[in-house]
Amino acid sequence: MPRCSGSTRLLLVVSLGLDTFVTDPICDLAITTDGFRRCGELVGTLGLPTVVLQEGGYDVAALGENVRHWLLGLCAGAGC
Repeated sequence: MPRCSGSTRLLLVVSLGLDTFVTDPICDLAITTDGFRRCGELVGTLGLPTVVLQEGGYDVAALGENVRHWLLGLCAGAGC
């Protein structure tokens, strides 16, 4: 995330679109549950207070795990 690194930003707002999941019925992408974790981890490395807004996601059975993994990654990246 070079664009955000070294910035003087005080807060990061993430629009977490979970309709990018590999088995989402309207998805053209193929992000896996582990991919969500890695994305969250990348965001966490920025060390910014972060607000996460969940949107999208139509593979209802997978939503909870994908959110959980993204947040676990966020925490791991932030060192908590």
